[in-house]
Amino acid sequence: MLGKSFKYLKYFKGLVGNHLFTSILLSVLITLSDSIGIGFLVSILQQASNSNGADTSAPFSLSKVYYTLFQHDPAIYTLIIIAIIFFLLKGLLTFILYAIQAKMTTGIISKTRINILNGVIHLKYRAYTTTDTGTILNISTAEVSKLNYALQNYLNASQYIIMSVAYICIALFVDPPFSIIIILLSLFFLFFYSHVVRYFKKLSQEIVRTGNQYNSFLSQILNNFKYLKTTNIIYDYSRRIKEKIDHTEKLNYRFLQINAITNSAREPIVLILLSTVILLRYFSTGTIGISMVFTMLLFYRTLNYFLLTQSNWQSFQQNSGSVDKIISIQDDFLKDREKMKGNQPFELRKRICLSNIRVELNGQSILSDINLSINKNTTVAFAGPSGAGKTTLASVISGLISPDGGVITIDDVPFGNFDLDNFRTKIGFVSQDPTIFSDTIFNNITLWSEKSRKNIEKFSSICRMTHLDEWINGLSEKEDSLTGDFGISLSGGQKQRICIARELYREVELLVFDEATSSLDAITEQIIQENINSIKGKMTIIIIAHRLSTIKYADTIFLLENGRIAHSGTYAQLLASSAIFQKMVSLQSD
Repeated sequence: MLGKSFKYLKYFKGLVGNHLFTSILLSVLITLSDSIGIGFLVSILQQASNSNGADTSAPFSLSKVYYTLFQHDPAIYTLIIIAIIFFLLKGLLTFILYAIQAKMTTGIISKTRINILNGVIHLKYRAYTTTDTGTILNISTAEVSKLNYALQNYLNASQYIIMSVAYICIALFVDPPFSIIIILLSLFFLFFYSHVVRYFKKLSQEIVRTGNQYNSFLSQILNNFKYLKTTNIIYDYSRRIKEKIDHTEKLNYRFLQINAITNSAREPIVLILLSTVILLRYFSTGTIGISMVFTMLLFYRTLNYFLLTQSNWQSFQQNSGSVDKIISIQDDFLKDREKMKGNQPFELRKRICLSNIRVELNGQSILSDINLSINKNTTVAFAGPSGAGKTTLASVISGLISPDGGVITIDDVPFGNFDLDNFRTKIGFVSQDPTIFSDTIFNNITLWSEKSRKNIEKFSSICRMTHLDEWINGLSEKEDSLTGDFGISLSGGQKQRICIARELYREVELLVFDEATSSLDAITEQIIQENINSIKGKMTIIIIAHRLSTIKYADTIFLLENGRIAHSGTYAQLLASSAIFQKMVSLQSD
């Protein structure tokens, strides 16, 4: 438990800085101010009762402290003024504490979301492929929103436990026997509550798991909406989401039930404990002295703060599953953070060379003994059956996947010498599943460039090159027309041409086409092929294709089989020399 508490302390310290320790110090000062104020009030009662033969031999009295300092007995009004001063000081310190806590809790959600966003941005691609996107969505929305409550409860619990310990220390100094009895009873009570806290922790973790599953299922129903709707599976699938919603509701109801019981029982328990101890003390000694009254007041506050500690820690445990998951995913992001390598800017002057490249995934060989060279402004193609390693090889060349062995050089310079961010700004990528943003056509192609005269002219020129101009000019809003979510209002060919236009607008040096025409009809495929041919020789192009007709005009074709390069050459050369290639061409011709 203590180790967990320090883990949270370290995490919150990282979010709010030294304000955390300032709040702890203020809690101590508040306790001291309150205790001294109570002490002077008790001294007032003690001095007022002296004339009636009350206990004048109390082992501790702030009146005695006053006499020691000033060599005369204080008047009652002096004690009242001093007590008021300390209670006013307590109020001022409490205000400062709450102001600091407000500042701490205000920015932690946005800061955490930025940390998660940065973690995703710098995540290795390999790690991303095994990451549950539903979990990331749930954490960055629902779970992060609980951080405010978690931090507030953690700060309150820390503040109250510090104040409780401080009151105990003062009470032990004033009346040790009475204090020890109450401490023992309090520890017994807290032992009982520790089981409640553990149960809250378990419920919290279950709620987070259910929330992750809910977001994952909802994400899948949105991404696969067309299929689920067409096949009427959407109702069966939606039941899984409804089950998670119902389960979460039941878990939250359990939380509220237990909170209601523990909160309503707090004050009666304090009074029962104090009354029990007072009766025990009275029956054993026959008197109730002023020092005992002072100690009783301190312990009334102590037990209240102990129970407030328990209540806030219980509430913190309600949200601790969210904090644990946030810490866990940030640790995972840090562990799988991509190294940006060197600082040399990228520029391809001659060639890209791969020597003895090897890639493994989960202990399985994906690529092995890959040796190839790609000259600048040439067009190369990777062909072969599914699972041969074509996409993985393109990902290695484009810096998306780091090989497990071998060497990559660009113009005889090791790849690790280049700044990876700078390298990627020169990489274009067009895949089978086009990347379309929910925005205007102009912003999709220019990536939110300013609509200056120069940019509009560049946009129009590229649209003509990619045969988009006639279609765009026929739209009512022209280039400001919206594409819909993920380009839902566009055809497959329009999406692909927008993606090609985007990479031409970016003026990339290396352009990768990953099965870019495999899902298109023959006419649209021909248009895309014309787009590719129009830029041939102007940049370095890598084409991954099942349809061999799309790579007829490639300068070099690398035929992959089982993660190795089986053959290489032009289309005509492979057709003449490779039985595998001949069979592939024959099957696609039938």
